[in-house]
Amino acid sequence: VKIDGQPINALLEALKTPEDDVRTRAKIELGKHDSAKVIAATKKWIAGLDPKDPAFEHHRLEGLWVHQWHNAPNAELLAQQLRSPKAEARAAATRVLCYWRDRVPDALGLLQKLASDDNQRVRLHAVRAASFFDDAAATDVALAATKLPVDYYLDYVIGETLRQLRPLWRKKLGEGASFANGDPAAARYLLRTLT
Repeated sequence: VKIDGQPINALLEALKTPEDDVRTRAKIELGKHDSAKVIAATKKWIAGLDPKDPAFEHHRLEGLWVHQWHNAPNAELLAQQLRSPKAEARAAATRVLCYWRDRVPDALGLLQKLASDDNQRVRLHAVRAASFFDDAAATDVALAATKLPVDYYLDYVIGETLRQLRPLWRKKLGEGASFANGDPAAARYLLRTLT
């Protein structure tokens, strides 16, 4: 697939190829173009995607990644991907939400919902994203993920997120606050991070 020197529309079409290397090179080449023009063309490209295409969710996700690549948050597109029927798309969008957390309204509330997703990878990314917040309420995101089955990887990320947030939740506990509505299983997760 020809990439170097191609116009924006041709590069966006290259995002439909199955080879990850081609899509990555297309996004790098899009980075050489004016971001405002790329984002405008990307929105038009996404609007023209066929919802009946089996790769529709992936193509739309590529559009979200173009927005991320150009540091141009698109809360509407992000919200659509966070509700995608494809778990892989929800997980990838959750990771993008982490990077845009300071520019997306109610990012912590969105992560709270995602931490209860039926897919473990989505929950893992939501819990990881919570570790970047400077707010004790992020603790509830990590604890929400404990209410569903937890594998080794998710368990590790929950523990590390709770350790990162420890100064915040310890202070709130000292002030009499509770987390996860006082759920005993959640309390065990908190307590096991303490020495």
